Amino acid sequence: MTKIKRANFCFLRLIFFIGLGLIGTASLSLRAQVGPEVQKLATDTVKQVAKFHSQRILIAPRQGCLLDMALCDNSERALRTELEKAIPGVQFIPREELISQVKKQGLLAVDAFDPLLLMSLAPNTGAQVLVAQDLHWEGNHYELSNVLDETSSSKSPSRIRVKVSPSISGDDPLVYQDPESGVALIVVKQKDSGFRVFRLPVCDKCSQPKYLSSGAPGMYQSVQFRVTITEQGTVDQIAMMGSGRSAFSDKAIEAIKGWTFKAAINSDGKPFAVRTYIDITIGPDNVSRGIRF
Repeated sequence: MTKIKRANFCFLRLIFFIGLGLIGTASLSLRAQVGPEVQKLATDTVKQVAKFHSQRILIAPRQGCLLDMALCDNSERALRTELEKAIPGVQFIPREELISQVKKQGLLAVDAFDPLLLMSLAPNTGAQVLVAQDLHWEGNHYELSNVLDETSSSKSPSRIRVKVSPSISGDDPLVYQDPESGVALIVVKQKDSGFRVFRLPVCDKCSQPKYLSSGAPGMYQSVQFRVTITEQGTVDQIAMMGSGRSAFSDKAIEAIKGWTFKAAINSDGKPFAVRTYIDITIGPDNVSRGIRF
């Protein structure tokens, strides 16, 4: 071998081993980001998912993950790695497919964080198993959890959880503003959070929908809407939950379009638009309504 060839050969070997070193360092870095609690959550979740004998899996965050998305992202990466090891040919449904299904229902992309909508629309994506990630305050600590739902089964979802210490500061709720619609979600950090200036929307003028009696005594009708309460206090972007329009739901829509609120106020004292639920139940002897965040 000539000196030039030998030098080239040595140079290529050097580049090869440097490359291996970089790959190894990146791998170690990724492992370092995944703490033992997150790794345990991934391992325990895979054991449960493997019992379903399913290959098409949707992993999606609930709105609690907005408190520390980096933590939930690391948890998802760890879970994907373990699922690929345990389930040959596993297929991950892109979250974009879920968002597409959400929009087909006349909802906003930000609604994909809602746990009820996650469970109801996951089957439409072709997913056989939904793994809904969540981060929430439990007693005196935060828990990171995976809520498992076999979409073709009527069994109740199961929850696997671990205690974590996320990067969360302050007591006021998180106001997450959707970059696409500009509408916000309100995520409470702790159950006993002390709000300073923060205010949720308050009903100002909310006239009741007319009850359309079917003639049956004791008959009640209920309808639920996903809506935006704007920074001006009006109701916008109304989507009815459930299936089938009725005369009652039409009257309810007509009523809530005219409702006005004192808008939500953030910690800086500024109004902002909020995505939330409005529930209406009405009957011969009582009329009720509720706003749920």
